[in-house]
Amino acid sequence: LGTCLEARIVYGGGCGGMKIELVGSGDYAESLPPQLSVRLIMDDNDNCEALVKENVYFDISDLQYEGAEELLLNIEGWESTVLVRF
Repeated sequence: LGTCLEARIVYGGGCGGMKIELVGSGDYAESLPPQLSVRLIMDDNDNCEALVKENVYFDISDLQYEGAEELLLNIEGWESTVLVRF
């Protein structure tokens, strides 16, 4: 239980900083549990080409659907949904 989502990402870079955000659409699908489409947005000003693998963490407390203890996240580009328990 908790409000932190951990994701393992792989990208080209390695010379500078990279910023990544998890952004929700704001429109919940009416299902049990509710579903929300989200996507990862990367701001990468790094022109290096090393293969970087790292864990990133997102506070998802603001994505909780009112009155629900679970939420299905449909993350753009991912093959499966992620079940979150608050």
